[in-house]
Amino acid sequence: MAKPEGRILSLDVGERRIGIALTDELRLTVRGLPTLVRKNRKTDFETLSRVIQDHEVTLVVLGNPIHISGEKSDQSRKVERFAERLNKYSGAETQLWDERLTSVEAEQMIGSRRLRGEERKQAIDQAAAILILESYLRSRPTSSP
Repeated sequence: MAKPEGRILSLDVGERRIGIALTDELRLTVRGLPTLVRKNRKTDFETLSRVIQDHEVTLVVLGNPIHISGEKSDQSRKVERFAERLNKYSGAETQLWDERLTSVEAEQMIGSRRLRGEERKQAIDQAAAILILESYLRSRPTSSP
């Protein structure tokens, strides 16, 4: 069985925070990484590029917040531009992934944990990134031995 080429990183890109999740080397399991609190474009891309390099990431899947109708939202256009810039900055391939309703599902995942304020928001962003990546992995065909 051939080993996949590099890990997959997923991002839930928001105005203030970026939720981050990462696969294992075999692209079978997903774990959340600390949520990135955004500072400015340069710092954000430097931080993400370091994560990409440190974890040998070859694909970055970004949650695409399109409308329920399937039409692009203002935020989805921002995420498209972010993906293009991240590709140029880091060299990693980027791919947009439909993230409709992941924020709602992420809030349900966090549920009754005793988190408040910013800590809760960061946990929800991380959970959304995990859900995006799990959804992406489930959609991929599995190869049989």
